Amino acid sequence: MSEVLISNVSFYDKDYFNEFLKNNNKHFSIGSPADFWVSFYKDLLREVINDEVDESFRDRELGNKQIKQIQKVFERELENKLPDIESIPEAGGPINEVIEWKGQEYRLCLSLTKPISRQVSDFYKIISICKECLLESKPMYLSIE
Repeated sequence: MSEVLISNVSFYDKDYFNEFLKNNNKHFSIGSPADFWVSFYKDLLREVINDEVDESFRDRELGNKQIKQIQKVFERELENKLPDIESIPEAGGPINEVIEWKGQEYRLCLSLTKPISRQVSDFYKIISICKECLLESKPMYLSIE
């Protein structure tokens, strides 16, 4: 299996139900069968952790410097995708998520026919995890398999 997982608490030593559903902790993951997307996210993370993205590890604790770098990478990617969201007519499917970015609201259709909306949602989730970890002075955890 190939996977990238980012979380605001360590993931693999926790009970998923209690820690992530009940306690409202956050995580982002993408894995098989989406191997193309795993490679895409690894390439983005390569800007921060270099060739370590080619290794397998679980719950690597990242400090403030790396969290800020990851946040910058995904903010850049989000900014690049938002103009495409604005050009997608709302008739393309139901609105599943609404995000606010720099004072503007974006309505996202997360259907399989709207991969740009899905990417924006993913980028936004990763940025939110980064912001929370920085605000609360706690580590972020990265796992790559």
